[in-house]
Amino acid sequence: MKSLQRQKRPFLPIANFLNSHLKLHNLLSHLFLFLLAFGFVLALTASFSLARLTHQISFFLYPSPPPSTLQPPSLTSSPPPPFAQIGRNRQNEYIDPRILRHDMSDEELLWRASMVSQARKSPYKGTPKVAFMFLTRGPMAMAPLWEKFFRKNEELYSIYVHSHPSFNETVPENSVFYGRRIPCKWRKGSQWFEMDRRLAIEIISDRVYYPIFERHCKYMNYCCVDEHYIPTFVSMRFGGSNSNRSLTWVDWSKGGLHPARYWRGREVKWGQLTMLDAERRLLANALLDLSNERFILLSESCIPLFNFTTIYSYLTNSTKTFISSYDDPGPTGLGRYSHGMSPHIKPEQWRKGSQWFEMDRPLAIEIISDGVYYPVFRRHCKSRRKCYVDEHYIPTFVSMRFGVRNSNRSLTWVDWSKSGPHPARYWRGRVTVELLERMRSGSVCEYNGEKTTTCFLFARKFLPNSLDRLLRFAPKVLRIH
Repeated sequence: MKSLQRQKRPFLPIANFLNSHLKLHNLLSHLFLFLLAFGFVLALTASFSLARLTHQISFFLYPSPPPSTLQPPSLTSSPPPPFAQIGRNRQNEYIDPRILRHDMSDEELLWRASMVSQARKSPYKGTPKVAFMFLTRGPMAMAPLWEKFFRKNEELYSIYVHSHPSFNETVPENSVFYGRRIPCKWRKGSQWFEMDRRLAIEIISDRVYYPIFERHCKYMNYCCVDEHYIPTFVSMRFGGSNSNRSLTWVDWSKGGLHPARYWRGREVKWGQLTMLDAERRLLANALLDLSNERFILLSESCIPLFNFTTIYSYLTNSTKTFISSYDDPGPTGLGRYSHGMSPHIKPEQWRKGSQWFEMDRPLAIEIISDGVYYPVFRRHCKSRRKCYVDEHYIPTFVSMRFGVRNSNRSLTWVDWSKSGPHPARYWRGRVTVELLERMRSGSVCEYNGEKTTTCFLFARKFLPNSLDRLLRFAPKVLRIH
C-alpha cells in the first residue's frame, strides 16, 4: 500500500501544473470572448454613426434627397447637372443680380451690403462694371441721350435710380431705366384701389407691415394710413404686377389735403440728412452686385460729356477716387460746423465738397459701414438745415480716413460762377458747341500722376428744353452715336 502511494506522488506536480494551465486557458478564453463581443458592439456603433454622418453630409450638399433614394432613373431621362453647375447658377444671384426689388429695411440693406467681399481678387471671373446711380426728383428728362450713351455696352454697366416718393411715372420696357428704380420704403397713393384675389389675401394676411403702421400711426393724425399702407405694401412686395395707377378719378386741384405729404424723414430734401441716406441707399443696392467696381452719383439733369468707352476706361483704369474735398473757412464752409461734433470731428478736419462723387468699391463699403462719423452727423445735423450734410459728410470722411487715395476733385462739371445756393442752369439757348468743348477740355488736372485736359466726364444742370440740341451735337461733339 505504501509502495503504491510512493508510486503516485511523482505525478502530483504534473497534475497541479496542468490544472493551473487549464484555469489560465479558461480565463484567457473568457477574456478573448469579452473583447470579441466588445469589438463587435463598437464596430456596429461606428457603422451606424458613419451612416448617419454620411446622410447628414448628403442632406447638406443636396437640399432634397439624392435621386437614387426616390426612384430609379429611367433610361431616357437626362443625367442631373453637376454640383458645381448648380452652385454657379445660385451664385449668379449675388454676382450679377438682375432684379432690384426687395423688402429689406435700410438697416438690413446696409448690413447685407457691408458683408459683401472687399477683396479685389474674387474667385468669380467677370468683367468689372460701373454703377451709374441717379438721384432724381422726377422723370429722366435726358433719358434719350443716356439711351444712346449706354447702347451696345450692356455687360459693362449697372443703373440704379432713387426717385422722389411721389413719382409714379412708368418707364417703357425697352428703356435702359426700366426696372432700375431701387426700393424706397415709403409710398403715397390713392385710397381707391382695385386688386385681384391673390393680392387681397396677402393684404388681409399681412403680419409684418400692418403691425408697424398700427404701432406708429395709431396716434398720428397726419400719418394718413389709407393713403400709405397699401401703396407701400404693394410697392415693396408686388410692384412688378401693379400698374401704379387708380381706376377712380379724383380731382385734387381744389382744396382738401395736399397730395404730396409724407412721413417726416422719408422724403429726400436738399441739404438735409435724408439726402445722405438716399446716397447710402443707392451705394448699398449697387454693392449687392459683385461685378460693380466703380460708383458714380448723377442727377436727372446730368449729361455725359464723352462716349461710354472713354468714360468706362477712365474710371476703371484710375488709381484714385474722385471726391471734391477742400477746406472752406467761410460761413458756407466752417460756419456750418457744430462744436458738438468734437472730439470725433475737429474744426480743422471739417471739409466741404461737391455732392456728385465717384468712388471705388472699397470706399463705398467703408461709407455704408461707417459706425463712427455717420452717427455724429446724424445726431448734430438731423434738425439743422444749415448743416448741408450732402456737401460735408463724404468730403470730411474721405479726407480724414482715405485722403491719400482721393484726387480731391469731382468729375461732374458745375457752374458756380453766379452767386447763390444753386449752380447755373443750361437751357436750350445756352447749349452750344463751344460750351460743350469747354466742359470737355477747358481745364487742366492730374490723372494717374500725369497732366491731362480731360478733367470732367459729366455736366449739370441741363433743363429738359435743351435735349434736342444735345442730341444734335452728340455725334460730332460728344462722340455719342
